Formats: sequence, C-alpha cells, structure tokens
Amino acid sequence: MSRSFPSFYFYPKKVTEETKRIYNLYKNAGEASNFMKRKELPKLIEEIRKLPYQEPVLKEYAEKLISLEISILSSEYPYELSNEEHFLDKVVIVLTHSYNRIVGSRFWGHLHVIPEDKHVHQMLSVVFKEEDPHFLSLRSDIRKEYNQIFSKPAGDVLRLIAERLGSLPQPLEENFEKWMVQEGSRLERMLWILILGKFMSRKGFLEHQNLKRITEVLDTFNPDTYKKLIIPYLQSNDFQNFKSELMKQLIGRLGDPRETTKKWRSVPGNAVKKVKSWLYKYDLFQFLDSERFKYWEKYVPNIKALNFEQNPPMAAMEFDRFVVLEFGNTGNAAYFYEVEGFNTYILPKFSITNVEGDLKDKEAHFYIHKLSHISNRGRPTWYNTFDDYMEHFMKGDFKYRKSSSGGWRR
Repeated sequence: MSRSFPSFYFYPKKVTEETKRIYNLYKNAGEASNFMKRKELPKLIEEIRKLPYQEPVLKEYAEKLISLEISILSSEYPYELSNEEHFLDKVVIVLTHSYNRIVGSRFWGHLHVIPEDKHVHQMLSVVFKEEDPHFLSLRSDIRKEYNQIFSKPAGDVLRLIAERLGSLPQPLEENFEKWMVQEGSRLERMLWILILGKFMSRKGFLEHQNLKRITEVLDTFNPDTYKKLIIPYLQSNDFQNFKSELMKQLIGRLGDPRETTKKWRSVPGNAVKKVKSWLYKYDLFQFLDSERFKYWEKYVPNIKALNFEQNPPMAAMEFDRFVVLEFGNTGNAAYFYEVEGFNTYILPKFSITNVEGDLKDKEAHFYIHKLSHISNRGRPTWYNTFDDYMEHFMKGDFKYRKSSSGGWRR
C-alpha cells in the first residue's frame, strides 16, 4: 500500500524577523564607532591635559581606562593638537600602562604616516618589548633587529633602520617587504632618501639593486632632493664606473652639461667634469671602431671638447692645446692641429663640406702632424707610436718627431 504525503515547506518567520532586526541595529556600526570617537576623544584629551606630568598619577589614570578608550587614544593619535608641552609625553605614559595589542598595531601604522615622530618611536619601543614573537608576522631575525633598533634613542630610529636595510645584499624593495615597510608610505619614502643618500656612493651597493627600480624612485624626487642623492654618487665614483641607467636619467633631468649649464649650477665642478667625460666616452664608443676606441678611451679624462660630423664621419677631440681629428672611415690618418687655428679655420668647415680632403691641411700654420693606424698581423702596433707623440704633445712639444731608428728628433 503506497502512501503519498503533501509537500511541506518551512518558513522560519521568527528567525527571519530577528535577523532583520539585528541587521538594522548594527548596519551603521561604523558610523556609530566614528561618532563614539568624536564624542569620547575630546573628553579623554581634556582629562589627560589636566593631569600633572607625574608617572604615578598617569599610571593610576591608565588603569581605569576601558578598551574602547585605549583604542580611541591609540587610533586617533596625534590628535591635531598644537604643540602643548608634555601632553604627548603623558599620552605615551598612559598608553604604556594600559597597553594592549591594538596599541601596537595602531602605532606601527602611525610610523608609516609620521615616521619622524619621536613619540611614535617611544611607543614602538614599548610595543617591541611587550609583544609576542608573532607580532606583525616578522621573521625572528628581523624581529630581533627591530627590538635592538627601538631600544635606542628615538632620534636614531630611522637612521638605524636605513643603515640596516642598506647594508643587506638584496634589492631594497625585497627588504622593505620582509621588514613590513608598506609600499607607497611616507616611511618608505623617508627610508629611500636616507638609504640612497648614504649608500649610493658606496662601492658594491648598486650591484645588489634593481637599477630600474632605483631610477623610478629617483624620478619621484624634486630637483633639490634628486641632486642631494646623485651628487655623492658622482663624486665618489670614477666616471668609467658610472651606471648607464643612472647617467641617462641624469642627462634627462638636468640636460647635457656640454650644451646647457642652467640646471647644473649647484653641482660641483669635479662632478660635472666626470659627467662630461662619461658623455665623451659614450659618444666615442658609438663613433669609433673597437680598435681605435680602446686606444682613445684612456685619454677621455683629458678631453675638453668633442665635435662630430656625419658626412663625412669625423670626430675632433680637443685637448688643452691641440686637437686630434679622427675620421670614421678606416684608412685615414689622425690629424693633429693646434687648438686656436683648428677652431678658427677647420671646425667651421664641418657643416659645409663632405670631402675629407678639405679637412686635411698639412700646409696650415697650425698643423702639427699626422699619424697612421698601422697594424701588424692584426696587432695595433700604432698604439706605441701614438703614445710617444701624445706624451710630447700633451706637454706642448709640437715639434717632436720620432726618427726611423727609434731616437728622437726635432
């Protein structure tokens, strides 16, 4: 015998109504919390203001605070107050004696917004003493580092963090993440400035860094801050070791110092000279074949000016008292001229002639000599000959000639 049962549907009317009631009661909980802060904070501030700056009194007051009041005091710091003497010192004492986990997390957040605030540093020294090893989910070795750093005087905290992070052999952005430094925060920006200011001039620092990221950060700074960071780097390094990424950015921001000096006025002369040498080297590398570039590279620091022409291809390297004219097409000798005569009679021809012979004037009163690039079985034997002549020409001895027997003659 079969039975059939009618369909049964359960409507939990009472449960549904209670759910709606609770939702409506607490749906504006966030607004209520903000309302509570606006209501309670002035009262708390006034109470602390009236208390004497005496630790026993402040400790007694702290012990009477409820969790909500502690949360408000730690969350709303620094209260947008004027610089009232000892008020924030009193707050530190109160929060120290009423400490709970929310105080620690709030002041770690404050460090990222107002990283130079000494009272934030003082509170964090309490935080790292009070909190268990799992606070911020830091690695144990990093937690120990922070414990040591925040045990030092408040004024040393940022410097010590920067020195530690800058000395680690990993890219800074990786270390920021491990040390729980929030990307884009004011703390991160301050640390970038401190670290780059101290470590960019140190040998080996940039070898561990992501240069693309370094240039991105440098681009965010105003001209004055940028110069303060890049000048030590320029002064402490030989131009041969300059990083091309940094130099291209530098030229992009300040311009080519060979063409304009307006933005370079606050840069020391020795640094500007190094930048020019780097540019001369870069230009010669682009222009000369590898054999000739390898030779002239060592004389780049002595070059005073460098002029190029594309048709015909040629480069004029100006030294103190003479100019060396190298042609781009192989098979041409290098011509040496006195500076004044060259700049007066030869240089103007660069833009009006495409004939190499027009620039080879052995009869000119300012002509010094010409030297060929002779190789023997692929070896550039001309290097030694050029060195002999360059040694004398650099001293102003333009009459020097090397005899076929190897002796000197004038």
